Amino acid sequence: MTRFSIVTPVYNVENEIRKCLDTIKNQTFNDFEVLCVDDCGTDNSVKIAEEYANEDARFKILKHEHNKGVSAARNTAIEAATGEYLVFIDSDDWIELNALEIIDKAITNSGKDFILFGYNNCNENGDVEKHEYDNNEPLIITPENIRDAGGCVWNKTFKTSKIKEFGIEFPVGLVIEDAEFCFKALSQIKYGYIAKDAIYNYRVQRQGSITTEDITNERLEDTFIITERIFDFIIEKNMFKEYRNYMLKSIIWLTKCIIGTPNKREYIIRYTDKLLQKIDFPNAFKDLETPKFMFWKN
Repeated sequence: MTRFSIVTPVYNVENEIRKCLDTIKNQTFNDFEVLCVDDCGTDNSVKIAEEYANEDARFKILKHEHNKGVSAARNTAIEAATGEYLVFIDSDDWIELNALEIIDKAITNSGKDFILFGYNNCNENGDVEKHEYDNNEPLIITPENIRDAGGCVWNKTFKTSKIKEFGIEFPVGLVIEDAEFCFKALSQIKYGYIAKDAIYNYRVQRQGSITTEDITNERLEDTFIITERIFDFIIEKNMFKEYRNYMLKSIIWLTKCIIGTPNKREYIIRYTDKLLQKIDFPNAFKDLETPKFMFWKN
């Protein structure tokens, strides 16, 4: 079995994709397949990816009939994956040349089903913000630290069979799709390992953030929808008692969006009330007396 299936959606990245694919092709560890998913862009990105596929059998092109978005592209690749582990590399990012070697060593030494590794944030000016961990060490996911593990898939490697066993997919048609996938995967797989080195290079885009004033309405609304879907998953999996503080803290954090998006105040209040009803607040929290939660009772 191939060691790694690298999931790489391809959509309008002709200026960046060669750097991405070159760093994959030239890895010091070479037991992998690259699943480039053609999501029907309008530039030459796919033609460039096809050059690599024609020269190197490890590169494969999976085609969509029409544009479906990054979530659908990743789901298509996961379904087709034959590798033992999944690695997610966006086609405008790149990895260090020894990235797969480091990940493989972490898997071999730990025997765990997911690996969390360091990364670099790289902006268009060439500035690099390094995010490394203190040690190479085991990691057990709990409700208290699941948020610390991060909501991005590109700094994680998951065992393919586990993702397929639990039926974990990316939500199609929504932004912030990584958050739902990561929560479902981490809360179910639980036992992982930290590889401390920064081996993934994430190209920071100059776009609005959930915490800034220039946040888009779509991003905000999808954040609430994703949160509700995560809550439904928690309830479905009978993890409510274990994750109820996590859920309440999520609601508190989301309401802070009012500060940055006053035009969405009514929407935020309405959706927050829906989430509170879903978790049966305050009835399901009567045994908790944490003061910072009490203002919701008014």
